[in-house]
Amino acid sequence: MRARKKVYLLLCALFQAMLLVMLMPAGSAMARSMNDLCVNCVEVDPLQDAIDSYYRKEYELAFLLFQKFASEGHVSAKNNLGILYERGLGVERNEALAVEWYRKAARAGLAQAQFNMGRLYASGTGVPKDYAKAAEWYRMAGVRGHAEAQNNLAVLFQNGMGVSKNYAQAAEWFRQAAMQGLAESQNNLGALYRMGLGVPQNNAWARDWFSKAAEQGYPLAHYNLGVLHEYGIGVRKNYQQAVKWYRQAADHGYSVAQYKLGMMYERGYGVPKDDAQAFIWFFSAAEQGHVDSQNAVGVMYFAGKGVVQDLVQAYTWFSKAAEQDFAVAENNLGIIFENGIGQQQSYVKAAIHYRNAAMKGNPEAQYNLARLYMGGLGLPQDDVRAATWFRSSAEQGMVKAQNNLGLMYSRGLGVRHDDVQAVYWYSVAADQGLQEAQFNLASMYYTGNGVGQNYAKAHLWYEKAAAQQMVEAQNNLGLMHERGIGVPRQEAQAVAWYRKAAELGFADAQNNLGNMYYSGRGVTHDLARAFVWYHRAAGQGFAPAQNNLGVMHERGMGNSQFTAQAIEWYRKAAENGSASAQFNLGRMYANGVGLPQDLQQAAGWYTKAAEQGFAEAQNNLGVLYYDGKGVLQNHVQAADWFQKAAAQGIVEAKNNLGNLYVSNQSVYFVRGA
Repeated sequence: MRARKKVYLLLCALFQAMLLVMLMPAGSAMARSMNDLCVNCVEVDPLQDAIDSYYRKEYELAFLLFQKFASEGHVSAKNNLGILYERGLGVERNEALAVEWYRKAARAGLAQAQFNMGRLYASGTGVPKDYAKAAEWYRMAGVRGHAEAQNNLAVLFQNGMGVSKNYAQAAEWFRQAAMQGLAESQNNLGALYRMGLGVPQNNAWARDWFSKAAEQGYPLAHYNLGVLHEYGIGVRKNYQQAVKWYRQAADHGYSVAQYKLGMMYERGYGVPKDDAQAFIWFFSAAEQGHVDSQNAVGVMYFAGKGVVQDLVQAYTWFSKAAEQDFAVAENNLGIIFENGIGQQQSYVKAAIHYRNAAMKGNPEAQYNLARLYMGGLGLPQDDVRAATWFRSSAEQGMVKAQNNLGLMYSRGLGVRHDDVQAVYWYSVAADQGLQEAQFNLASMYYTGNGVGQNYAKAHLWYEKAAAQQMVEAQNNLGLMHERGIGVPRQEAQAVAWYRKAAELGFADAQNNLGNMYYSGRGVTHDLARAFVWYHRAAGQGFAPAQNNLGVMHERGMGNSQFTAQAIEWYRKAAENGSASAQFNLGRMYANGVGLPQDLQQAAGWYTKAAEQGFAEAQNNLGVLYYDGKGVLQNHVQAADWFQKAAAQGIVEAKNNLGNLYVSNQSVYFVRGA
């Protein structure tokens, strides 16, 4: 039984992280409210002529009129002069003068101007950026009922910018603005209810506030309603409704919604599966710089899904996403360079990309980097670093890394040898269904390494791996049934397992199935079928099968006797390291069967087999040393080889050793067949 290491090279699928409701980031969540002049800021607006000039785009006239009214003390005119200076309309742009006029109006108590002062301090326009001062001005305007100021003050509390982070305060200010109908605040208040930040978690209220914002055509609210329907949060799961809401947001150009709509088409959720449509939406979002979509476009080009395969384009889009520090794309670039797919193969460049992604915490990249360290590919071979990166990946749940970390512990590579730890990591991976880990865990139970020997559990885990068509596990189940280890001896069941693996091309099992036909155990004795299965395994270079074919040819079993072909198969098997074949080839040379007798060649092949512990070869080599045939006569060497063979129970060797010790006179030494 043997554990085997299996490493994987997978192009990561599109990034699948669940995109939940999004609080608007501080920059985009800030309501601007500077599209229009301060109109009707007093009950009867004396500035109508100036305002009309502004909307007729007669900015120079509007500037002169606002300047006149400002000099007469009209507060709204001062605010509006600030807008003209800030935008450079009708006058040369001058942010410092914009601040001066906003400040004059703000100090006079005009909420719109106070909002504008907050906005300038938040963005650092005309004044040093200062969120604390922005919060002060927003609060002044908010107290006066300015909805956009209330929203932006809430954003500052939400993010702890210029004020201590306080979700309860954020929720209160969002609520005041939302009650006035501000869509941004309605969406943001819904997000707080969804996440239970500053308010009790309540999906129904989240849905209601998102709906209010959506009714005003607010794209983020459309998107958030799509999320609720996709995942069944506060509503019945409904992919069709999710698609409807995502599409509304996507049609407004919202890149995250476009990405999600692409995902729905790719998976066939709520719409017919359509890779071409998926690509269109991914591409729309990618062109806006949406990093997940850039990676997704790369994947689509790489695989030729929904678009003609183009490895150059795949590389280009992975690179765009990587430039935004997207670890998944960095890992994909590593895969491209490691395998030379669309780019010249380079382990060095692969290692650079894997490291970049690994340092960002990407478990696939950590796994891949560990593999390169283990193999010394693109960087110095280093089992310690390999084990470190396998652990980082394994602790994030990367099942292949968990299995490989188990192997490192099992073999003492880069870590202290610890079979108990090996069993632990194999178990973690095996419980998640990784067939290699199931096989390795079974092998630990079989040998009793790191865990109490338990053939029943070994059989159980081999069965789990075998059910996934793992041929090594199927073959080992055959061995257990053939020998009655952990299960009642059932040779017919052994044949069934060998056949499963053999038909999948596993040479070990093909040879074992040939053995069963050869001996007639668990199946009708059939030398012809034995020959067929040996031949299939031998064709894969499997040395035991090559030796068995040699035996069948030599003895004329299942086919005519062909000594030359027997020698040919013995030689192939011997050169592949089969001790049995090395002994057989030595025997043919010693006896001059099928080729000229050559005791020197015989001694050479007996030596190779004897050094592998093959007892008959050890005895025969001892005879050659005693007689000085094919080697220089050496009774000490003869005695040494006789002793080794005798220790394995070879009767001839015991006799020969006894004769050697009896006297120095000539005695008859027995050579094996």
